[in-house]
Amino acid sequence: MTKSSSPSSRSFEKRLQVLRRQIDLADARLLKALAKRAHIIEQIAVLKMQEQAPIRQKSRWEKLLQNRLGLAKKLKVDIQLVKDIFKIIQIESIERQAKVMKKNSNGRRFKGSAK
Repeated sequence: MTKSSSPSSRSFEKRLQVLRRQIDLADARLLKALAKRAHIIEQIAVLKMQEQAPIRQKSRWEKLLQNRLGLAKKLKVDIQLVKDIFKIIQIESIERQAKVMKKNSNGRRFKGSAK
C-alpha cells in the first residue's frame, strides 16, 4: 500500500474535504452578508441625499469601528485584520454612496460627496 492510499491518508483527505466544505459555506455566508450590506448602504445614500446629509460621518465611523474591534477581540479574531477589512469596507461604502447620489442628484452636490 502506498502512502497516498493508506487508511490514514484517506481519513485525512475525508476530514480535509469536510473542513473545506465548511470554509466554502462560511465564505458564501460572508459574501451574502457583504451583498446585503451594500444594498443597505444604497438605501442610506438615498436617505442622506434626501436630507442633504454628508456621506462621511466621522463619529458614526469611530463608534462602528470600536464596536467591531471589541467584537473581534471577544471572538478572538486578529484585530489588525478587522481594522484592514473595515477600512476597505468604509472606502467601498463611501464610493457606493457617492455613486448612488451622483446617479440620483441631477447635478446637485451634496456634503461629502465625491467630485
